[in-house]
Amino acid sequence: MAMNCHPALASRTRSSGRPPTSALLALVLLAALQAAVFAEGTEMKNLVPNGDFSEVWLGAPAGWAAAGNEENVDQVLDAVFENGNPVARLTCTRCEGGGGADHAMIAQVGGAQLEEGKYYEFSCRARAEGLTGRTVSVAVQETDGWQNCGLRSSLVLRKSWKRFSTTFQATRSVGKTGRFQFWFNEPGTFYLDDVRILEVSAQDIEFTDTVPPTEGRNLVPNGSFEVGGAGWSSLGEGAGWGNMVRLHGRIESSGGTHGPSFLRVPLGGEETPLFYFDYFRPVARRETTALAANRGWIPVEPGAPYTISCDMRASVDGVTAVLGVRAKDPKGGYWRNRANHVQKVELSRAWRRYSFTFRPAYRYVFVTVGPDLDEEVRVDVDIDAVQLEMGERAAAFESRRTLEVAVEPSAAGGIFTQGEPASLRVRAYNHGDSAMDLRVRFDVTDFLDKPVSMPAISLRVPAASAAQQDVPLPADWKGYYRVRADCESGGATQSHALRLAVVPPRSEDDSVLGINHAFNDGHLIRLASKGGITWYRDWSLKWDHLEPSPGQSDWEVADVQLDRVLKEGVNLMALLPPFPSAEWNSEADPDLEGSSWEPVRQAWPPKDPEKLAEFVAKAVARYRDRVRVWEFLNEPIYTSYAFPRAGGYTPADYVRLLEVASAAMRRSDPDCKVMGGLGGGPRTLTREVIEAGCLEHVDIFNLHIYPGNRPPEAFIPEMDVLLATMDEHGGRKPIWMTEFSYYGEDDLPRRPFFPAEGSWSEERLLESERECAEFTIRFFTIMLARGVEKFFVHSGASGSVNMPNTECCIFEYGGPPNKVFPALAVFTELMGPEPKLAAEKRLGEEGHCFAFETGGQSLLVLWSPFDEIAVSVPDGVRCLDIMGNEIEQRPLTLSRAPVYLLGKIGTVTFFPDRNASVLKEIRLGNR
Repeated sequence: MAMNCHPALASRTRSSGRPPTSALLALVLLAALQAAVFAEGTEMKNLVPNGDFSEVWLGAPAGWAAAGNEENVDQVLDAVFENGNPVARLTCTRCEGGGGADHAMIAQVGGAQLEEGKYYEFSCRARAEGLTGRTVSVAVQETDGWQNCGLRSSLVLRKSWKRFSTTFQATRSVGKTGRFQFWFNEPGTFYLDDVRILEVSAQDIEFTDTVPPTEGRNLVPNGSFEVGGAGWSSLGEGAGWGNMVRLHGRIESSGGTHGPSFLRVPLGGEETPLFYFDYFRPVARRETTALAANRGWIPVEPGAPYTISCDMRASVDGVTAVLGVRAKDPKGGYWRNRANHVQKVELSRAWRRYSFTFRPAYRYVFVTVGPDLDEEVRVDVDIDAVQLEMGERAAAFESRRTLEVAVEPSAAGGIFTQGEPASLRVRAYNHGDSAMDLRVRFDVTDFLDKPVSMPAISLRVPAASAAQQDVPLPADWKGYYRVRADCESGGATQSHALRLAVVPPRSEDDSVLGINHAFNDGHLIRLASKGGITWYRDWSLKWDHLEPSPGQSDWEVADVQLDRVLKEGVNLMALLPPFPSAEWNSEADPDLEGSSWEPVRQAWPPKDPEKLAEFVAKAVARYRDRVRVWEFLNEPIYTSYAFPRAGGYTPADYVRLLEVASAAMRRSDPDCKVMGGLGGGPRTLTREVIEAGCLEHVDIFNLHIYPGNRPPEAFIPEMDVLLATMDEHGGRKPIWMTEFSYYGEDDLPRRPFFPAEGSWSEERLLESERECAEFTIRFFTIMLARGVEKFFVHSGASGSVNMPNTECCIFEYGGPPNKVFPALAVFTELMGPEPKLAAEKRLGEEGHCFAFETGGQSLLVLWSPFDEIAVSVPDGVRCLDIMGNEIEQRPLTLSRAPVYLLGKIGTVTFFPDRNASVLKEIRLGNR
């Protein structure tokens, strides 16, 4: 079949795609065409047919097609030449609506053949013109069921060409119904070239947080707890998306079996840990399993014999305990390729040594030892001399190192408040029979990864004794710091990594920031408060759980969840209810089935809406002194949570039930605030729900945005359209963004890194924690200028020991800060609880400036995301960086990281010259 590569051919591919059946058929026919065209190229390593766009059919790249909803999208795909090189060009002149197919897309069906479990490298060259959002998404989808197949990413583009590359694992096999696609949701032109998917050899994935090798027999650091609880945490049954986040118990300093110290784990009564979770089924667990677990994965040989041993006793005879390991292979995500090798034992009041021999199923383990009670009793379980060794029997305990060292921050989580004492504590224990000298050097970097000076220390540790020294942190530290402490003695070095944040003191009990799903442990709620997180979004008021049968209420389920958050001194808003029905009052088919983690029949609307109104009124009356803001339903219409699209429901159906619920809320509490909307992005059926009358029944409109790696500035046009839509239908309402997050992680859990299957956050990781912090502050600034009043970061997930959860972007496991944490602390303190937009300006082509009145001062937030801009600053005006440090440099150079200018209240004046310097464009009164 003849091909023509000339760019001037007039016939081009126009929009066709899902949902119209004919559109998908067009792509399938093109796939058949490409199979015939490229049969000769089957031996090529590149799995993407015509990935270089050298073959052209009727003016468009052969085997590729435009895809999108023709009713809302106008687009043309053609082939052109740039610098003598053929490229694909997709031009979109109109992109409206918020449906799943309202996009401009270049796609290929049945091209790249992928095999489940294998690894592939995707790469391309791309650029864009006229795309305000600068972002194009890329994925491989299975069109039969519309499932992602492992590749899901975004390209952040400029006018010049840029190469992109990422490696992924196919989560399912892809054949003739697989679709390889690039798409965007706004007018503009996208240029694409050199698209490749290459199979790469299977690689052994390794955990990165591992215990370093040692020449000694014992593989467990600090096995006798002589340097306190360093290197240990705890593990229980867990609750929802979290587990224990710190060591439960205390270190006793005398009476141990090997050295003076040992760990005492108390349970029963007030000593029993309490953990909570508000979704899907509320959990309030009294944790009767409290296993000490070492921090870090220990490499082992699968199938070889290993023995774990330890000394234990209990304050009560007959207490059940366990010792063993959790084994895991880094492949397969969180829930696959793991095994428990444990032995149950019965304790007495006398110290006794227990051992258990096993053959690990996987390459990495961590030890677990401690009480595992069948029922709650008041008991202390003591643990000492924990040893894991290779071999079929336990040898006498020996410490992993002769000199064991710990370096820990004096503040919980390493989060310090400016003006309060801050230090690191170096502790050492010498198991040898002669004194040893220890020298500790500190390698410190700041938010920008620039080195920071910190003097070394020396410490002499007597034989069979402990020594410690507190190292004060510099008084001028502000923001984020990474510390590596290299501890050298006798020619051997052991290193300890710490994350620290020094944040401003809080001057307000309220802020613009909250969390969706409260942390399961009050410890993390208290730590989060230091970052200005003062609100939580609760899910526990589910109709089916609180009224399991008509007229029979059980409010205790919700009382526990609400009160445990409120006692931490924070604010609460609640979904009422998250799902529209109880099982006994649902329109759904009685035989409808689904996952235990889905609402299923509760997602369908109630048969009798007045019964819902009665429930809502009772809930508001009961909790009106604890909750004043109520959000009606979570993500209706476009998800399976409420009014599922599979049932044929529309935004108008949601609004009709909203009217009923809103009236009931206001009858019970005329002063309450009602929040509603579909809880999607600004393009997700927002026009439809507003046109259906949503704004008439709410005080607050809700949004949910998970930007992935889409730059914050990309959302400005979408928000402007949303606000204009509100203006057309009765006026603007305040907006609360009740779910949001960028994600970033500098310490990736596996190497080489592939997103774990099913991990929402790992599929959306930005390049770094710094980028996550900068994007988040820019996003919040833009949204505050577009009517958003509160942000709820998703989520209060904490993970468990050695199994971190990147879904909480502010903390590492246990509470150490990510880079976004101090950035949020500075931002929320400067903004206060109710910032008001005074003005905004563009600075040249790339720069942004937003001015707010915060109640006590005028605050300007400035940045330039791509090109550095030099700007003047009025004399005497304070200038702070994203971490709250004073910037003395003049003129000020704007970059991607926001900076703050502070002036007297009511003194911001802007002038019309868009390209002038800040000095000419902004007048800010001196402090």
